[in-house]
Amino acid sequence: MHLMRTSWLAAIAAAALVVVPDTAHSASDLSPSCAASLKGRRVTLVVPSAPGGGYDIYMRSFAPVLEHSAGVSARVSNITGGGGRAALLRVADAPADDLAILIENASELIFRTGLGHAPDSLPALGIIVTEAQGWVGRPGLDLAADHAASLVAGGSSLEANVIDVGMASMALGHSVRLITGYAGSGEITAAIARGEVDLSGRSVPSVLKTQLSGAAEALLVLSRAADPALPGVPWLAGPDGLAAQRAAALPAADRAERLRIADTVVELTTESRILFAPPQLSSETRACLTEAVEIALFDPAFRDAAEAQGRPVAPGTAAEATEVMARKIAAFAQAAPLLKQARAAVQP
Repeated sequence: MHLMRTSWLAAIAAAALVVVPDTAHSASDLSPSCAASLKGRRVTLVVPSAPGGGYDIYMRSFAPVLEHSAGVSARVSNITGGGGRAALLRVADAPADDLAILIENASELIFRTGLGHAPDSLPALGIIVTEAQGWVGRPGLDLAADHAASLVAGGSSLEANVIDVGMASMALGHSVRLITGYAGSGEITAAIARGEVDLSGRSVPSVLKTQLSGAAEALLVLSRAADPALPGVPWLAGPDGLAAQRAAALPAADRAERLRIADTVVELTTESRILFAPPQLSSETRACLTEAVEIALFDPAFRDAAEAQGRPVAPGTAAEATEVMARKIAAFAQAAPLLKQARAAVQP
């Protein structure tokens, strides 16, 4: 992102100029009691990263729509530090009268234990979009070939890459060495271009953008089927996935284990960008905030503003977001032994 300072400044300016069309929802769509409860209040939209990234674009596109639909004043607050922990604590420790909303990937939130808050303690307000993860890397790298069995990956930290790189490599029968410390995807892409690393993990939209730029090539989708956005790119799990192909000659038990790991990787890495509220909110305030957020999430004005800046929107309700969190928490608990193996197997 630091390589594209002018891009993120332009993105902020564009988001700030969003015009909500006359057909958009208004505060009158709220129940009368919630409209009265929220009117004129300030909502802080907390982004766990610097301005200009995907989360920031989503929240700056969302702010004016939420203002229009709920009659509130919404501002975006970028809180960096601790790999997202500072932003999490800003919302998790907010007082009962503070209307703060955190945008975060469900899997990343679950990873952040030891902060005095259980991953399901923050109420989920709704889903912005759900996306698969993938691998992007040096052109010509054939993950099905035996000579690709030893890989070098680039990432920000071991914890951030232990699943999408470490566990996925286990499913493919590859070994991987991880070079950490990169500040962002731009630095990692540059490292791929220099031949310093073979690949990195990122969301499918980011994989697609990187491939279209010509800086690197889409290598793998961490999914159970082909991704229509990346035709011809192999996928990880399922009977026709790359893990099954690479394990075809293995004994039945070993093959079944590889397929189990691949399926677990897909469950854990699929990104659901969810909006979370402080746990201290009263039940009445939480219900009204949920109502307002859901109206804004499904408003065409939000979709149009985000998609105009290359950020897809596929909203889900608070109930759906809560179900996603419960499913992921259970998957992480079941995958604990695999995570331990992956941490040991990835060579820093």
